[in-house]
Amino acid sequence: MQAKGPNHYSLLGVNRSSSPLDIKRAYKKLSLQLHPDKNPNDPKASSKFDRVKKAYDVLMDMEFREVYNKFG
Repeated sequence: MQAKGPNHYSLLGVNRSSSPLDIKRAYKKLSLQLHPDKNPNDPKASSKFDRVKKAYDVLMDMEFREVYNKFG
């Protein structure tokens, strides 16, 4: 049974078979676009950036990624 939650893969624009390097590249690209310092007029910039960072952290840690893939 898979729990409902954020889809870290789609958030970063990668798929489940993406390598750590692909994930890192996607994160770097998004983090540069969404960083609160780059978007001072967007009140949601910080939360968008935090969601991308959390997705990156989960998918880059192989143990967390395995659990996420199994349970969501």
